[in-house]
Amino acid sequence: MEEYKEFEYKSTFSYWTFMPAIIFGALTLYCFYYNAGITIKGKSIISSPYSYYILGVLFISFLIYSIYKLKAHKTAIQNKNTIKISQTTISFPHKTTQVILSFKDISKLYIKDDSDDGESIIIYTNDNKDRFEFFHDNFISSTAYIEFKISLEKLCINVSST
Repeated sequence: MEEYKEFEYKSTFSYWTFMPAIIFGALTLYCFYYNAGITIKGKSIISSPYSYYILGVLFISFLIYSIYKLKAHKTAIQNKNTIKISQTTISFPHKTTQVILSFKDISKLYIKDDSDDGESIIIYTNDNKDRFEFFHDNFISSTAYIEFKISLEKLCINVSST
């Protein structure tokens, strides 16, 4: 039986995702209540009632997106998301399926350090067609992330890491 390491990977969600929907909702109500259009430098771009029609569509679109992200986050919390690394494969949840990759299929391993998102590890497969990103903040602890990173760097031999 092959020995493997397990890492718990949690989903993150920010309620700031709802902010665009709130802003467009407020603009929609303002345009509807005051019968206002959208102007830039005194030039009318969109007149009423089209202004609140367009803003209303944007409000509904952002609201649906935010609810979708919240629902996906709650589903991810209910399901235990674990990453398993063996000597030959890595297994992890991706969207609604479980992905199992052989280290032979990994073509590129990239460690990205971004000021907005923090550090993450990106795995490219199938000649850079498939991309999987693992964020530092989504691991249960920093030591788990570091251990995951070291394991990947050790096991992904013959892989470019630019």
